[in-house]
This record gives sequence, C-alpha cells and structure tokens, in this order.
Amino acid sequence: SECTGDADAAVAVHGVVALDCEMVGVAGPGFDPSDLSTASNALCRVSVIEGSPSHEPDGYAVLLDVWVDVEEEVVDYRTAVTGVDAGSFARQERVPHAEARASVEALLQGRVLVGHALWNDLSTLQLSHPKEMLRDTALHMGLRPPWRRMLLPSLSLLVNYWLNETMHTGVHDSVQDAVAALRLYNLVENGLTDQARLGGASALRSNSSPTSGAAVVGSCARTVTEPSTEATDGAASPQALLTPRSETDEDAAAASAPAAAAPLPPQVSAA
Repeated sequence: SECTGDADAAVAVHGVVALDCEMVGVAGPGFDPSDLSTASNALCRVSVIEGSPSHEPDGYAVLLDVWVDVEEEVVDYRTAVTGVDAGSFARQERVPHAEARASVEALLQGRVLVGHALWNDLSTLQLSHPKEMLRDTALHMGLRPPWRRMLLPSLSLLVNYWLNETMHTGVHDSVQDAVAALRLYNLVENGLTDQARLGGASALRSNSSPTSGAAVVGSCARTVTEPSTEATDGAASPQALLTPRSETDEDAAAASAPAAAAPLPPQVSAA
C-alpha cells in the first residue's frame, strides 16, 4: 500500500480477527407491534475467528462462539436467519451480554478487525474499535461487482461473485459469516483481485459508519463518493442496514448481470 501506518504493524504483530453477530428483534423505542421491521436489534450470538495455515482442518480457529442473553422483550426471533425460536433459544446455553462484550473486547485488543457491515455488530455489542484497524468488506469498493457499485453489497453476493459459492440459502451461521469475510479480506490483502490491486488492501480500512464520507488508509485519508446510506435491499435509509433484509434483489441482479470473470481461488479452503 502507498499509505502505511500503525495498522500495518498491528497486522504483523497482533494479527487479524473476524467478527460476526446474530441479532433478534426487541421492542425498543418507536416499536410498532403491527410492523416487526420497527423492532430494534439485540445481540443473541457472537462469533470471533482468526485464520492461520496452522489451524486445522480449515485454516481457521474459532476464538469465541457464544449465545447471549437478551434482557429486553424479544418480539421477533428472526428464526429464518437465527435458526432459533422462543423455545429453542431458551434451551441454548447463554452468557450475559456484559460477559460476551468483555470477551469480544479482549479478543479485539490491538488487532485488526474484519467483518461485513461492522457498524451493526459493534453497535449491538456496544463496542468501538480504532477506525484505522477496521476492514469492512461491505465498504470496500474494489470488492463490489460492476453492477453493484453504488449500493452496499450483501456478504452472500460477494461470496458468490468472488468465491463462486452460495451462502445464506437458509439459517445464517455467524462463524461461517466471519470466515467468509476473512476469506474476502485475504483476497484483497494478498492482491488476488485485479480491482484490489488498484485499490490496495488498505481500502478496507474504513470508518464503521455507513454514512461516513472518509475512509482511513493507514495514516492517510481519502474521500469516498458513494451514496453509502443505501442498504443491500435498495432502501435508502441507514436504519434499513440494521435489520435483516431480503436478498432477492441480489439474486435478480446476479442473474441479469454480465458473466463475471472466473472466480479467484480462496486463500484457504471453505469453512
């Protein structure tokens, strides 16, 4: 990268971890019982992984994967995504939110953090992370297919486009999602995409807010001109980014799009 800084040293010394969370809907401020889309997010599961060739069998190690107590009234278990309903969630072994938060915070300390739409995960964890140490695959322009340049892409779209794999056909898995984000990061970090070679891996170093106009590149900053408040379902509202969303428009776009170049090989085998 043409811009280097403390984050590069962190990669070499402390390594990289990837984070993903699953969330249920709770009756927060402004909740309308007739419209579940008005529910607020609450953390119900969090996973943190790291990648290394020494980790068998898939090259990734799970550092944390826990279900989390939800203190608020759950109005939507989002079963199609989380895989749990009231009964099955009650049977899960869970930890308090504060314990999960502290565990994640300890694992992130001094490390570069990879994920997809990390502002959602950090918000529900009530955590922050130095912006120069964030690598968000949702904000990296070099990963976006040509027909998706002006909208935030879903993780499943990027995985399909770059890794030629299908995901999110059913229940989501936060470990698999974290691994997928890390695999995409590795493509960029190792210069395995033509677009990534142009932008550099440092293009993933960005603010965790989708409405921010600056992306930090090491100790340097550049301007992002994309209309970054648009969600993957086309809704032009930051709030839409915080709720589970249909990816049918992704499928339609992929079906009608020109054939993509042959997918590049992943850094390691799929999880």
